[in-house]
Amino acid sequence: MAQVQCIALVPDFPEPEPMVCRVFESFYEIACARDQVAGIEYYLGSILSQLIGEYQALPQSVTELILSHLLHSSTPQSKDPKNLSLPMNVSRGYTISREICTENIDIMIRHVNQYFSDLFTGFHENEDALDDSEELDKTQQLLIEIWKAVPELLSSIVGQLEQELSIECFPLRLMATTCIGEMVSNVPSRVNFLRDHHSAFTLWLGRIRDKDPKIRTAWTEGAYNIILNRSDQAVKEVVPLFLERVNDSDEHVRQTACMCLGEFPIETFVNKFPLDDNGSCLCVLSERIRDKKHLVRTTAFETVGKIYNGAYEHEKAYSMFSWIPTSLYETLLLNDKDVNELLDATLFNHVFPQTFDDDKRARRLLSVSKSLSPSAWKAFSAISQRQLRLAKVFNSLLTNIKALHAEPKQAQKTALSTKVEGLVQWFAKQFSSEDKMGHVLQQIVDSKDKQAYKLLSTCVSQEYGYKPIVKAINEILKRFKNDGFLKVLLYRMSYLVYNKSIIAPIVAVTRNPQDTLHDISQQVLREISAALPSLLKSQIQDLVSILETAKPGTEGNVNTLKAASRLFKEFSKEVPESKVLMKNLMHIALTGTTAEAKQAVNALQCSEKKEMYCDDLMNDILNSLDPEQEQQPEHLSTRLASLAQLYSYVPTVLEESQSVIMQYLVQNVLLGEVPDTETEEEGQEQVDWVEDKDVPENCLDRIMAIRVLVNRLRAVAGWENAKELSRPVFKLLSTIISNGGDIHPEKPLPLAYKSRLRLDSGIKLLKLAKIDFYNKMISADDLNLLVFLIQDSCLPVRERFTRTLIGYLSTPQTISDRYLPLLFMGALEPDKELSSYMCTWIRSRFQKQQAQASGTLVMERSFSRLVYLVANHQDLFDEEEKLEQDIKSATKYILHYLKLIATEKNISVIFYVAQKIKEHKDVNEDKSKVLYLVSDLAQFIILKFVHFKSWNMEAWPGNLALPADMFRHVKPSKESEKVAKTLFFPEQYNTTVEDAVRSSTRNYHTTTTKQHADQDNNAPKKRVGAKTKKKPSKKPKTEKPARQTYGPVRHSSRNRKQVSYKDDDDDDDTDENDHEEEEESDDESDNQSQDEANE
Repeated sequence: MAQVQCIALVPDFPEPEPMVCRVFESFYEIACARDQVAGIEYYLGSILSQLIGEYQALPQSVTELILSHLLHSSTPQSKDPKNLSLPMNVSRGYTISREICTENIDIMIRHVNQYFSDLFTGFHENEDALDDSEELDKTQQLLIEIWKAVPELLSSIVGQLEQELSIECFPLRLMATTCIGEMVSNVPSRVNFLRDHHSAFTLWLGRIRDKDPKIRTAWTEGAYNIILNRSDQAVKEVVPLFLERVNDSDEHVRQTACMCLGEFPIETFVNKFPLDDNGSCLCVLSERIRDKKHLVRTTAFETVGKIYNGAYEHEKAYSMFSWIPTSLYETLLLNDKDVNELLDATLFNHVFPQTFDDDKRARRLLSVSKSLSPSAWKAFSAISQRQLRLAKVFNSLLTNIKALHAEPKQAQKTALSTKVEGLVQWFAKQFSSEDKMGHVLQQIVDSKDKQAYKLLSTCVSQEYGYKPIVKAINEILKRFKNDGFLKVLLYRMSYLVYNKSIIAPIVAVTRNPQDTLHDISQQVLREISAALPSLLKSQIQDLVSILETAKPGTEGNVNTLKAASRLFKEFSKEVPESKVLMKNLMHIALTGTTAEAKQAVNALQCSEKKEMYCDDLMNDILNSLDPEQEQQPEHLSTRLASLAQLYSYVPTVLEESQSVIMQYLVQNVLLGEVPDTETEEEGQEQVDWVEDKDVPENCLDRIMAIRVLVNRLRAVAGWENAKELSRPVFKLLSTIISNGGDIHPEKPLPLAYKSRLRLDSGIKLLKLAKIDFYNKMISADDLNLLVFLIQDSCLPVRERFTRTLIGYLSTPQTISDRYLPLLFMGALEPDKELSSYMCTWIRSRFQKQQAQASGTLVMERSFSRLVYLVANHQDLFDEEEKLEQDIKSATKYILHYLKLIATEKNISVIFYVAQKIKEHKDVNEDKSKVLYLVSDLAQFIILKFVHFKSWNMEAWPGNLALPADMFRHVKPSKESEKVAKTLFFPEQYNTTVEDAVRSSTRNYHTTTTKQHADQDNNAPKKRVGAKTKKKPSKKPKTEKPARQTYGPVRHSSRNRKQVSYKDDDDDDDTDENDHEEEEESDDESDNQSQDEANE
């Protein structure tokens, strides 16, 4: 029949329509029947095409039948191996419909146009009923499938869809957005959508800014398919718009964008996505892993992990996504339990996926470590420390559980039950869902499963390799029904990253200087030696061999020496007595870098003959320190670094030669001339900072000289004459900071010298402050000097000093809280990153204080010190002409504190402290009036702050003493009454300050999420707090101003009175400063890294 066309007579029959319908239905039934002859659909389609050609006015039902068989995407796939790509039951019907439409394109266009015209007319007449309309969903799917099968049929319908993109009816606009997105993404296609329907594509691009998030979500999904399937101009237009959706104002759009990014093959990123200035890609995702919405965060973490895992083996892609580990680890600084759990899952599922190949796992660890920023490395170290802590506590829990199940006596049973319950609660508090985690742990306690306890012990033991631990984790999860919370706990406390299996491969890398991971391998070894020295016990001989041949100045030596010194100290009996090793360590201590010298001296102390080696080294150094010689000895800074470290081990011996050492350091180093090659010529542009590797040798000599002086003080802290010995050194450090870096006013130094020297002087003061004996010697004036470093004109100085201070404050019992207010003096910090770092840490510290049950008020008490620092700031309140500007600056400091610390619960305490100040005098009595002025200003600001926040402030019933190093209490007298009644803050500035407070409270709550482009980003924000005025709390006496006011009463002496150390009587004691970060003792830096990241 297909060949002879005998069916062409059908249209001539009377009332042929029923017969035509029956023919079409029968043919489709035959084609879709099971066990049909292969290829029959092509013959049946040819016959029906002939019928359509003769009978051009098809019934509506036939048109619907033909189109319905194109709807196959939602139908189950065929089980016929010959038709795996086609849907079951209608696969042959789909072929017939496509054949009919292709062979009769003009006729079918007419019928399809009429069909959809009727549909859209019906939709517009019943717009209110379109929500969740199955008919609309079916129409959308049909349009998409027709475009995929025979796109020519929709040449006119695309124009209809283009109109639907701009109408108010949401369901139709959504349908049009989805359809066009699918049509554009369908390639290859016989119709070039961009060429034939460019206006529709342009209008579709505009839907990125649709007011409805569901349409933006549909647009995002369509854009994903376009980027995935196309590689032409459309992709270039879509990609930038698609990336904007990652920062959409709606969480579901952001989540969809993140999810789509996770589905792209790595090649798509390499070939189609733009790179930023650093050669990275998709850095916008780093914000989404910090998103406030859990749904977005979860998706973003999974996406980032999948991308990194896919890019790791792809050379070009890896450089594009090397930012991912840093971005992931830095989320630990958010101190959010939920984020930490997502981080753990991402790290162990994607960044460090399971593999039993030790070499691959070791190199992956080194690659990740190499890509980390300094802050991310600290977070990495903190996670390692956390794992050790959790493993130790869990071992204790298992021990108590086993003892509890051993049927002890009643008294022991009660004690053990209490211990187990306390440990379970402690573990549960480490996670976001305390109740669920507690339930999981209680299941373990109640299981009495000895095999499970053995498996858990394996997970938290250093003695097992990677493979046994992974198998133990998998078996535990099977026993406890693969509980998600237990899985996170096991990931967090098991030895999966630092494991005995990877030590040998890492050591092998350290022995190959040509390996690109050589340098980082030494750093990782140092980290492992600090956290888990037992893992390196078997590698001691390898480390000895490496150090025997190490050449001074080789990159990576410092980390290897650190690892070795820690390991030698931990397992001294295992260290072979190698003369070659000791000789080379001596050589490094005399000719290496300053950092190498320090670690070499530490390593020498592990020898059984350490006294002999120390004597030889000390004599060699002292013989080179000849005050009469004109030229400095070679490698002077290295020798001084070794000498400084020797004070930690043999201070008594060195004191015998102290006069020679001090004379040389003062006359030849600190007050020595700067070489002509290192001085700036007149008219030459001066550089105020050089990087560590470029520090001039003469400057480094001065830094090491100060290190010698300070290390000497640290060594003699308990001696009877320690106070006398320390005065000249404190004088020196204060002089350097006060003079902006110069040691002697008549011997100005280059700017780069001065920046280094004043920074290192400040760090040395902090280092001495860690010792209680010297902390008491640091006066309030010294604290005022440290404010200069927080506000230094040189950014590296500000940044390094601030980070060092925060590191010390983060480590418990390291430095007094009296240094905490220095951070609030960074209120005017111009560098956004540094400012954010300070604010984040302060908030974290305050949150930690609030979580403590003891109810400490450290942050609130620090307000008195802040007021003192503001009042005694040497650039404020020194000239009456600029009093208004000084008041504005002081207001900024106080508001900065309030925005970070003040809450409705503690504002009364802060106000109490501000009032309490007027019951005291400044320790320098002539500065008390300015102190009272700032106190009155602070009270006024607090009252206005409370008013604009609509808070209720009651009088605080407690009692606090102000710090005695800054304030002197005044006994009740007529003078004290006069001070209490006098308003020292000039009233004419009330409006200025009030406006500043109002502006501050208006912006108190801000969102970090970018607003959508269609929304009015510039509209004024809703004012926080109620509009109705509350009756103010009863005002303190100081709010009833007297008529008498006082202006500024002192003048700044900064940079006007130069201090000369040389002219001081204490010439035999020296001065100088220190900068180098490697000077920090190993255990201090480790604790600092851990606690700073935890903060």
